[in-house]
Amino acid sequence: MKGMINCHTHLFNEYHVPEDLLKLYVKWIPNFVLPSVGRVLDHPIGNGALNLFSFLGTDSFKRYINFIKFGYGMTVNQQFDILRSAYPPGTRFIVLMQDFKFVSDAKARVSYDSFVNEIIELKHQFPSEILPFYFMEPRNYDFSTDPNEIYQSLQEKFDSGHFLGLKMYPAEGYFPWDFRLRPFYQFAQDNDLPIMTHCSTGGSRYVKQTTEIDRNPLDLKGQHRKIDLPKLAWLNVRKDYTGRAKYFSDPDNYKEVLVEFPNLKICLAHSGSNDEINLEIDRRNGKNKGHSNWYQKCLDLVDKNTNVYVDVSYSLYDTRFIQELIKSDFDTTLQVHRSNRLLFGTDFYMTYTEVGAGEEDLPKVERSLREKMSQHLPPNLFDKMAYHNAETWLKSNIYK
Repeated sequence: MKGMINCHTHLFNEYHVPEDLLKLYVKWIPNFVLPSVGRVLDHPIGNGALNLFSFLGTDSFKRYINFIKFGYGMTVNQQFDILRSAYPPGTRFIVLMQDFKFVSDAKARVSYDSFVNEIIELKHQFPSEILPFYFMEPRNYDFSTDPNEIYQSLQEKFDSGHFLGLKMYPAEGYFPWDFRLRPFYQFAQDNDLPIMTHCSTGGSRYVKQTTEIDRNPLDLKGQHRKIDLPKLAWLNVRKDYTGRAKYFSDPDNYKEVLVEFPNLKICLAHSGSNDEINLEIDRRNGKNKGHSNWYQKCLDLVDKNTNVYVDVSYSLYDTRFIQELIKSDFDTTLQVHRSNRLLFGTDFYMTYTEVGAGEEDLPKVERSLREKMSQHLPPNLFDKMAYHNAETWLKSNIYK
């Protein structure tokens, strides 16, 4: 048997994201200050000041300070060294790439193409350990673009042998049923490629003002669809990025995708998000009765489709999720189909916002997530998640 697979990891730093994504977490920061944040934190004195602030702030603030230190203080090579040191030899890691070009009006200091080259260079150093997923960004194309042109472009990229799957992130401003995604889905289905899609109320989000195209896009059938997206307030402190992102990320958006592409192999990352998982736990404990949540929706898509998966990334830090939902909902005897559709992933290094450790403890933090998962689940279920299911999901015309 090959080594275990962490199906959900990230390697990126402040050079790869627009400066104004920091407003997702600290909304009161004025726009004119944002360009200075990176320069200050890049300097040893600025990075050292974070250590001081981490002692003075609240627990929540300390966690984001630690996260920022990691994101602003390391190269992707250094991040990967920490990640792989937390796992036994032979472990492989799906690295999910993201293009932040359309998320905001600000630009990242490193382009997506350059970022891809960084990951490819890293893969050359660790060819058997790094499994890169290429990003699906429909806004790189017009609605009038010939789908065959997009399909051929993907074929050329995957012919290189560098990529083993596709990653999508609707919360960054597009719907899963966007017409421009048709060739992506067709290419994935034709080649049995896996798709990992962000399915959570959190994470990075679209921070630009809603446009007319956002409100009147073409669906998979090429029909205009009017969407009542909420408008953002102009003041930073009142902008509800999360509320608007839910329209893009709702699991229900995949129903028509799976009707059009019934053999599509797709994983709904985060099982709907930790917030929605907590709603389901409350519902089962007698609270919020009758209210649907994204965890329920994800399970429904798994139950009704052959190749829909979910992963435990990010949410696995919460032991209640493992004990109260995963153990019962994915029992290998009672829920055979579901147990074959569950994937192990940690969301490295996003879970760092949930712990109060210093960056030097990050291997221990990552290791504890894996160990906690394996300790709280029956061995056969963990083995299915981290070995067998991952191999089945990855298997394609490219990965055999």
